[in-house]
Amino acid sequence: MDEIPYVNGAPFFANGGGNPYTMDSPLQRLQNLIEQDVIAEGSPAFIYYLDRMSEEMVDSFNADLGPDPMVSLPMKLFYELNNGTDFPDEKYEFYVFYLLCKLHEEIDDYQGMRDLIERLEPRFDDEQYFGKVKARAFSNSADPDDLRNSIEVAFQYSSDYPEYLDLKKTLSEMIVICVEEGVRYEGSVLAIPTGETELLELADRSINDAVSSEIYPAEYTLVHSQVEALKGNYEAAKTRISNAISELSRNRGQYTELKAEFGLVRNKILAESHKSELDERTEQISDSLSSLDGRLETSRNDINELNKEIDGIRQDFQRTILEFLGFFSAIIAVVVITGQIALSINDPQEAGRLFLVSYGGLLFAFGGFATILASENSSRYTRGALSTGGLIVAMVLLYSEEITAVVF
Repeated sequence: MDEIPYVNGAPFFANGGGNPYTMDSPLQRLQNLIEQDVIAEGSPAFIYYLDRMSEEMVDSFNADLGPDPMVSLPMKLFYELNNGTDFPDEKYEFYVFYLLCKLHEEIDDYQGMRDLIERLEPRFDDEQYFGKVKARAFSNSADPDDLRNSIEVAFQYSSDYPEYLDLKKTLSEMIVICVEEGVRYEGSVLAIPTGETELLELADRSINDAVSSEIYPAEYTLVHSQVEALKGNYEAAKTRISNAISELSRNRGQYTELKAEFGLVRNKILAESHKSELDERTEQISDSLSSLDGRLETSRNDINELNKEIDGIRQDFQRTILEFLGFFSAIIAVVVITGQIALSINDPQEAGRLFLVSYGGLLFAFGGFATILASENSSRYTRGALSTGGLIVAMVLLYSEEITAVVF
């Protein structure tokens, strides 16, 4: 954000020793700019300079020279206001309160900040920027309920005062803190989504509304980068956090600390980006391994089926060889038997009967052998019938006289 030298040269900004004697000069200059329509009270520039004042006041905290703001601000707030600006007393009093709250935050005294807010809430809860300090006080708690309250407070004030862009940035910031802490919103405000994805969409809309102004400080870009990172848009997040670091004003008293803080956010975004890439690669490798396992399983099944087919073919081949051997053995037996009968029996009728008996026996033996070798039931039935037929022929011819006697 382009700074306004007119404000930047006021006490708390120009005093390098960090021991200002008054806070009224920069406030009066802000009031002058408001009256001249250069800035508005709800603009990012106005609250930026208030926050800058609280940053500069840290240098005066417990300083040896000049007033300690942790003493002088409570004196103004609770005893003698001593307004030296053109702001109305009630507005001036609130800005004293705001600066004191932010000073507590700057020195990490969050309990003191919460105590001050609780004490003076009845007096200032109708001030727009009260919602900001209250939400930030809740956001620095370890209690999940306080974190949820930070979202509710920021949502309420940003909804009630939509023209105050810093309140929209604050809402996005509170959502970022809750999501990063793994706190799910479970409050009673129905307009606030409970799902993380929807909550981040709300944060995205809020920060986009906040940066609708052409002038806003680097903190807005920082929050924008955090929202993008939580949504998984790491390239956009890395670009925004780099821009935020480059936008930081070197004139700020805490420039070094802020740059380090922004750098930590950048490192976190880079780490999350690398983790996301690794997770994606791991998932791709896992999918590839799963696909490979599937193909290997299919190949194993195919090999098993092929082995079964090969075993079947081998068994069929062996059976076929045995059947051929049996067939040729039967032929040889027929030739031998025929020759022996022809040489030994002179009676043709008796020889024919012996031929048929022998052939029936051979048919029975060959059919039984073939039945045993058959691989299918239909073949077994056919071959068994052939074997049985051969047996019947042999028995009938062998015992023809006994059978005739029994029948007739």
